[in-house]
Amino acid sequence: MHKKISTLAGFIIIAVEIIVLFGGVFAYQYLSRPVLLCWPYCPGMTDKDREQIKNEAPTASWKTFSDNYGFQMQYPPDANVMVAPTSRIVSCDASFFPNSCPKGISPGYPDKTEKETINGVNYCFYLGDNCGMGSCEIDYSYLTTKNNVCYVLDFSQSRVPTSCDNGSSSDVVQKCKSEQSANQALIDQAVSTIKFTK
Repeated sequence: MHKKISTLAGFIIIAVEIIVLFGGVFAYQYLSRPVLLCWPYCPGMTDKDREQIKNEAPTASWKTFSDNYGFQMQYPPDANVMVAPTSRIVSCDASFFPNSCPKGISPGYPDKTEKETINGVNYCFYLGDNCGMGSCEIDYSYLTTKNNVCYVLDFSQSRVPTSCDNGSSSDVVQKCKSEQSANQALIDQAVSTIKFTK
C-alpha cells in the first residue's frame, strides 16, 4: 500500500533539497577559490609564493585593450577590479620626458607621480584618487611620448573602501584587506601587460 505525503511535508522536503543544493554549490565555489584571494595575508606565504601566484593568475578570460595610438593592455573583465582602459593625447612639453614628468595628467587628485619602465618603454606614472562617501575611485595614468606627442593610457579602480577597519569583526576586516590585496595583484599583473607599439 502506498503512503501519501501531505502537501506541507512535500514542500518542506523540496525546500530542504533546494537549500542543500544551493549550499553545496556555494560551498564548492567558496572552497575552490584560488589561493590568490587571501594574498598577501595567507599564513606562511613567502614573497616567492606571492610572486608565483601573481604570475599564475588566470588571464585567459581577460579582455584586450588596443587603440589607434599604439597602446595595448590586457585587463580583467570584472569592473569591480578595474574599469576598462581608455587613452588620449595630451598637451605637454615632451622635451623634458623622461627626465621629468609633466603635471596635471591624472584625472584624480595626484597622490603619486614617478617614472616607470614597462616592457622597455619609459612612462610617467600618475596615481590619483577621488574619494567620498566611504569609498574611492583610484586613477592610474601612464604617459609616454613619441615624436614630441604625449600619449596617456588611463584606467581606474572603483568602489575601493577608504578603510577596511570600520568597526566590523576581524573576519570582515581580514576579508576586506584580502580582497584589496588580491585586486591590487590583478592590477599589477594588468600593468605588466602594457605595451606601446607606435
